[in-house]
Amino acid sequence: MDRDLLLHVGDSKTGTSSIQEVLYHGRWRCPDVRLAYPDELNALVLARAFRTGRPPQRQATLLQDTAAWVERTDADRHLISAEQFEGVSPTALESALRTWLPRHAGAAEVIAYARPHPGRLLATFAQQVKTGAFDGDLAAFLEATATNRMMWYADRFTAWSDAFPGRFTLRHFDPAALRDGDVVTDLLHWALGGAPFEVTDPPRTNPSLTLGGMLCFREVQRRLTAAGVEPGTRHAVGNALNRRLEGSPAQAVGERVRLSRGLAEALHARHREDAAAMDDRFFAATPFTDALARAVEGATSEEQSFSLADHVDADAIADLHRAGDALADLLAEHGRAWARRFRVSIGWRTPRPRLARRGPDTGPVDDAVERVFRSLESALLARG
Repeated sequence: MDRDLLLHVGDSKTGTSSIQEVLYHGRWRCPDVRLAYPDELNALVLARAFRTGRPPQRQATLLQDTAAWVERTDADRHLISAEQFEGVSPTALESALRTWLPRHAGAAEVIAYARPHPGRLLATFAQQVKTGAFDGDLAAFLEATATNRMMWYADRFTAWSDAFPGRFTLRHFDPAALRDGDVVTDLLHWALGGAPFEVTDPPRTNPSLTLGGMLCFREVQRRLTAAGVEPGTRHAVGNALNRRLEGSPAQAVGERVRLSRGLAEALHARHREDAAAMDDRFFAATPFTDALARAVEGATSEEQSFSLADHVDADAIADLHRAGDALADLLAEHGRAWARRFRVSIGWRTPRPRLARRGPDTGPVDDAVERVFRSLESALLARG
């Protein structure tokens, strides 16, 4: 049973999507170790079951399913991955594992990746804007994250280390600190115990959005919000558009979002003690302290404009509005069905029998999403 249950618990914005896509699609090969991965892209549902207010029976049911999966496979090791575990109580999770997977819990190992505060702030800002979870500029987002537990690292990761003593690994999410400069390779090296392996089909890189691209996403989300489209569907739209943008020339057009001097200094003042505690507790060097200092040194002297009109011309904005409004009209009727099918198509959900039955035709929604993407892409390329 040694090391046969492995948990990858995040954090968000540390290459989790790349890790999960390689594991879910089996895009790796190791002749010496058999590593099993569930038939869903990630363990989002299981992680959410441990959020405050969820019924304990839901946790029990899902962990019983997990135990049955572990027992019926002939793998040497079993890996579960979900960045949403970052918001879960490690003590509660460890206790539940001992209750429902007693044969495996005692040797269960956990790995997490942590991105220094400046990078985490910028990456989370971009993610929340493009999925419609935040509507504002970077200064407002910095203020909104002041009490966000996910941005305070030391106590949170110490809790994981305490709950899984001697079985918790924390890695610095930076190419210089990762095996071969790659988080997928780093994770597999850990999961396979150092056995030789190869990644047969590396995942696509997902470069950060340009400022103009982010503002176009925000504008689309504003149209959907005004039309009453529910948050879950808007989240799916943001992810669908982002997947279409990957590899497009428009992805590289324009400036990136950067911290101004004032914002960088505010971030430094807020998190310097947390960064120092992280370095002292988990690392031989001072990567988190250094990252905050570099953010101040490399900050822009002036605030960036978060007005779409400063990045995209008026005709392009009008075209984006028309495409966004047309999409909103379709989502009002078919949004939930389309979002469910989108999540199944990318592996976020396992198809259920009821989804195979004849339902509403969501093809027009796909077409409308494509038109929004084309409008967005044209707007960025025209200015570029």
